[in-house]
Amino acid sequence: MLDILTDIRQRLKAGDYKNEEHVRLALVARIVQALGWNIWNPTEVYTEFKATPTEDVKRVDMALFADNLSEDAIFIECKGTGNLAKGLPDDLAKVERQLR
Repeated sequence: MLDILTDIRQRLKAGDYKNEEHVRLALVARIVQALGWNIWNPTEVYTEFKATPTEDVKRVDMALFADNLSEDAIFIECKGTGNLAKGLPDDLAKVERQLR
């Protein structure tokens, strides 16, 4: 894990992650896989997950499930590098609404 985090840190400093999709695939998915989730199993790692099943437009970037889409889940919302500080309170409020 230390090697992965060191590599990610170097890539962040070099500006290798150009957008949110880069962050999701090359950074977050790497860490998720290193923590033991099978990123290739859609019942464990579900991208663009509808946190509110009755609403089609509100999705989280990634949901992690311990047991085949059980009710227990971890939701991950990704942002492109450098974008988090811009409008942080508004972004957090949007994410919170997505999860309700």
